[in-house]
Amino acid sequence: MNKEEHFIKTELLAPAGNYECLQAAFAAGADAVYLAGKQYGARAFAANFETDELIEALRYAHLLNKKIYLTLNTLIKESEFAEIYDFIRPYYENGLDGIIIQDLGLIPFLKEYFPNLELHASTQMTVNNWRSAKFLKESGIKRVVPSRELSLDEIKEIKEKANVEVETFIHGALCYCYSGQCLFSSFLGGRSGNRGKCAQPCRLPYRIKIDGTCQSKKGEQYPLSLKDLCTINQIYKLLDSRIDSFKIEGRMKSPEYVAGVTSVYRKYMDSYYAGKRPEIAKEDLFLLNHLYIRSNMKDGYYYRHNGKDMITLNSPSYQANDEKLVSLLHEKYCTNTPKIPICATVQMHVSKPISVTFSCNGKQVTQYGEVVLQATNRPLTESEVKKQIQKTGNTPFYVSKTEISIDSDSFLPIRALNEIRRTAISQLEEQLLKQYRQEAVLLKEKCNKKADNALEDKTDRMPEFSISVFSREQYKTALCKKISRIYIPSDLFYPNGDTSFLDEQDYSLQKIELFLSLPRIIRKRDEDYLVFLRNLLRKKNFAGVLVKNLEELQFLDEISYEGKIITDHNLYVFNQAAKSFLCKNCYRFCAPLELNRNDITKICDSRMEYVVYGHMPMMVTANCIRKTSDQCKRHKKDSFSQSLTDRYQKELPVACNCIHCYNEIYNSVALSLLKEIKNILNMGILQLRLDFTVESPQETGQIIDAFLKAAETECSNPFPGKEFTTGHYTKGVL
Repeated sequence: MNKEEHFIKTELLAPAGNYECLQAAFAAGADAVYLAGKQYGARAFAANFETDELIEALRYAHLLNKKIYLTLNTLIKESEFAEIYDFIRPYYENGLDGIIIQDLGLIPFLKEYFPNLELHASTQMTVNNWRSAKFLKESGIKRVVPSRELSLDEIKEIKEKANVEVETFIHGALCYCYSGQCLFSSFLGGRSGNRGKCAQPCRLPYRIKIDGTCQSKKGEQYPLSLKDLCTINQIYKLLDSRIDSFKIEGRMKSPEYVAGVTSVYRKYMDSYYAGKRPEIAKEDLFLLNHLYIRSNMKDGYYYRHNGKDMITLNSPSYQANDEKLVSLLHEKYCTNTPKIPICATVQMHVSKPISVTFSCNGKQVTQYGEVVLQATNRPLTESEVKKQIQKTGNTPFYVSKTEISIDSDSFLPIRALNEIRRTAISQLEEQLLKQYRQEAVLLKEKCNKKADNALEDKTDRMPEFSISVFSREQYKTALCKKISRIYIPSDLFYPNGDTSFLDEQDYSLQKIELFLSLPRIIRKRDEDYLVFLRNLLRKKNFAGVLVKNLEELQFLDEISYEGKIITDHNLYVFNQAAKSFLCKNCYRFCAPLELNRNDITKICDSRMEYVVYGHMPMMVTANCIRKTSDQCKRHKKDSFSQSLTDRYQKELPVACNCIHCYNEIYNSVALSLLKEIKNILNMGILQLRLDFTVESPQETGQIIDAFLKAAETECSNPFPGKEFTTGHYTKGVL
């Protein structure tokens, strides 16, 4: 390695669920920690930090020349958004080094009021491609944490093409779902992963059914539980890639875990930067394999797209820690916290004020005290003065070097020495921290008037229904109904771009708009698909597109697309700021599935579309349940020929998308707000959407008819299905 390549070293970033973990991380060699305050963090059940404690942590970290990143990586409801300013302000003014966010609405807000604050895009933003990274970079994001499903080649491409800092996970637990796209816990029990309260239903047992046959015949299996990530054997390859920050997962874990894992990665990173690449020692592998892990550890997605060997099929439980190892780690890293070395110079001359100078990291302070007396009995010795000056106590400093110039007949009370030492250390601390101080922009008075708000314009006009279909047969059924818009998956036209089936019936006579529904996930492997998509949009005059990720928004801008753009419910618009940021150039936006009716009224305007029916997607995954069952069949036409059965014998449909190689796991029962249609219309919501996936053409027609009738008449007909849920319409998520 050339010396020039050593300028920018990869940061080692450790988790800190509490102050003890923070101290342990720094003691073990972390360059930075990420942590949460008492609100808005994606690990709501960690201890987290009170305001004063976090400010003290910032002071301590900065004195050590370390950094702290605050996690604000949850979605923020409109009713909560006004609290964000007061929450962040004290941390910003005390030099917060960066903030990790999920909610897109925070980008313009934080840029306006905290202009010097680094913004990092959380892995919850589901950055899967250089295009979404570029979109965020141009919006003000300095660093992205891409999806954990990405390969090393994809991560390199993000750095090269988006020219943005990249932070990736190197150790710890892995989610089965693309982070930020999981509604599993939310729909099953109201505890949302997007709100930091995931109940981890992926760690429960499920039976896989393929083509009607159960694949799980040997007791309970856990097909959604991934093995923990460990990249220590690939550490040098990862360092060669020039990733900006290596992130260790574990804000719910102990100080000993944090210290142990951090110390091992620190050891080999330091060796690398010293020009050496030693083999990973057996004792270090033992340490990583005996600290809070599930089954055997794997190297994650860096060198694979998915695989059965990544799954803890037999048990998702954590193995017991090695207690002797934990005790050793505690003794080494958790009993003595790191302190900052300072140099002291003392001048004690009779009839002159004593002076004490402390210096550290290029900063220096000198404090003058009482006039030195001539000793009448026993003078102070140099060793006695040194002893008092070096008593730094609970301060973050220790005196590493002391120079004393003292007259042989000098005397001062010990009290005076202690007082000047305390004052000088306090001044030095303030001098060192002065560079981190910054002022927030004063918050403007908010105007409560909402422009173009549908709630202020209740009319008697009929609602417009849009239909999202999964198959050609569902499309043909929907085409015969009195609807305004049909969303058709672009995958139905792949690879030859044949759109002839659209013309078998004249949708234009019925004034139905056809929109192209784009894939849920776009990655590097989809470059040829994007060429196909560009050609398809040129060939067929679709009215617009339904986009489901930031990659697609950037792609449409790249090709100067001029049609209508609608953002789907998984591009979360939880608040007015997110709506203004994301949808400023969009024709419509679909309301998130996790907001209740009161939340919806706070963001609703005439552009909002609201899902009132459908089996809701609860997970989108890079891993595949067919592959886990050794039955991968690429390009199989019947996408719903597999399912999962939970502990309550509920069957969850699973769509295998073999074009883009991902699974979508759907709720076992459909969302239906049929009985709430009149209430929804009275709220002023006039754009209603029905999503069809597993339904037959006959079922599709019956359900469309039921909703059309409910909107036209006062009577409330029963839902034409066996079971349904009203989702989050009433309660919403925690």
